[in-house]
Amino acid sequence: MNKNITILSRHNDLEDAIAEAGGLNREYNARLFDKEVEAVKKQAAIQEFYVVESHGRKIVLWQYECDIKLWNEFSPYSATLSDSTTIGWYNATYNCFSNVQTIGNNRSNRKKIAEAQNNGSDLFVLNF
Repeated sequence: MNKNITILSRHNDLEDAIAEAGGLNREYNARLFDKEVEAVKKQAAIQEFYVVESHGRKIVLWQYECDIKLWNEFSPYSATLSDSTTIGWYNATYNCFSNVQTIGNNRSNRKKIAEAQNNGSDLFVLNF
C-alpha cells in the first residue's frame, strides 16, 4: 500500500523543529537529550529539519547521507532495528514524500537505492 507523507514545516534549527512538533520530554535525561541534539546537528547532511505527521503524530526528520540518502526521525533515547526499509520519492512540487512503500532491508536493495540516487533520483530511505 502506497501513501504520501506531507511535510508540515521546515526549519533551519533543530530546536525550532522540535518545538513545532510539540516539544519532546527533555526532563527524562536532559544531558543525554542535549547530547543527541548536538550529535544530530553534526551528522545532518544539510541543516534543514522537517516536521511531518505520520500515523497520527508529529515527528522531526533530518537528512543523513552515507552510501544512500536517508531521512531519519529525531528520536532521542531510542534506536530501531528492522528487517524492512521504507522508501519514498521526495516531491518538491507537492511538498510531500510520494509512493511511500516498504521493501526488504538487504544489501541488494541498498545497492539499487544507491544507484537510483547516484543517477539523480529523488528516492530516499525514510528512517521513521
